[in-house]
Amino acid sequence: MSRCHRSVLFASVIFVAIGAAGCERDRPEPPAPSEADAPWKTLVAELDGDRLTVHEKLRALDEFTAQFPDDHPYEDELARRRRDIERAVEADLAAQASRARANQQEEDAVLDRRRDAIATGPLAAVAQEVLFRFWPWEDDVSEDGFDTVTLAVDGRPPRVRRAPFRGSGLGTLRHAATELLGELFPEAVREGEYLQRHDRLNESLNQLLRGRLGTDLFDEANPGALDPAALEKLLDDIYVSPDAPFIGARAGDVYRLFRPIVWDYARVHQVLDRKFGRKKLVAMYRRALRTHDSSSYETTMLRFYGDFVTKHDVAKRAGLDDDWTAPVIAGFWMRRAADGTDRILVAFLRKAAGDYDPELAKLLARD
Repeated sequence: MSRCHRSVLFASVIFVAIGAAGCERDRPEPPAPSEADAPWKTLVAELDGDRLTVHEKLRALDEFTAQFPDDHPYEDELARRRRDIERAVEADLAAQASRARANQQEEDAVLDRRRDAIATGPLAAVAQEVLFRFWPWEDDVSEDGFDTVTLAVDGRPPRVRRAPFRGSGLGTLRHAATELLGELFPEAVREGEYLQRHDRLNESLNQLLRGRLGTDLFDEANPGALDPAALEKLLDDIYVSPDAPFIGARAGDVYRLFRPIVWDYARVHQVLDRKFGRKKLVAMYRRALRTHDSSSYETTMLRFYGDFVTKHDVAKRAGLDDDWTAPVIAGFWMRRAADGTDRILVAFLRKAAGDYDPELAKLLARD
């Protein structure tokens, strides 16, 4: 190669090199990373993931927009994602509303079934609903060695009993019946003074049961009295065998919950019957009725029952675990002796004990 040719080639290389250097100098600088890049990438990961609900994703978009209203190159992508998520939110809200309507329809159907069962069904259905509500605040009490009993009625969460019920009067059953009527037939239970509510509840229960019992259970002309024929039919209609299903369990297992109460009533009856006899007990009760009224606790029959059991040591004689139950149970048997339903109840106790509780049957056979 001649010197001239070498000079031309060298000049060409220099020209190309200088031209390339010029191109590098003329190329624009890449844009500086936006301060929204990292939050945007985090947001995209959240939007594409399944950790957040569609409502949470929409809030995340709103938070990003509030934090970076202008200074980011993602407006188009942000708008597209917002449209998609807003449509998903609308669909979710519509699905929630549909589920709520379906749930409400099912709740209404259950309530209608329960109303029909209480209003026109077997009396055992009424008994189950009332007993299901019996002293609900004791559900957390446990007793060592007691096999739990799970109670259930249609349309209500099940209740697990971990111990038997303890001493109680019919006032607790009245409270449970009031709760039942208040839930299913709220027009039957109104506010008012205690005695007014008491009387109105008797009226409501009479109205509820009259068609199936043939007459009123509560004698409205004789406060505290029950009609013997109505009570006898009521007991016959609610009676089930120990192996029959009752409140979602076996009836014999449900009896274990009430056994202490049944025993207390049976033993107090024996004490009163042996110490006073039916005739004398009724005379004492009626004499107290003539001298007690409802103006205050000091003059009510409640005070009389308390003084009576204390004077005659009823709780100790009957072997009650809780002294406070003695006035309640003694007053119950006095009223039952006065209206003539004590014999019906004792006969029912003997019948039930023969099927459910042989030990209690032996106790009652001593009368």
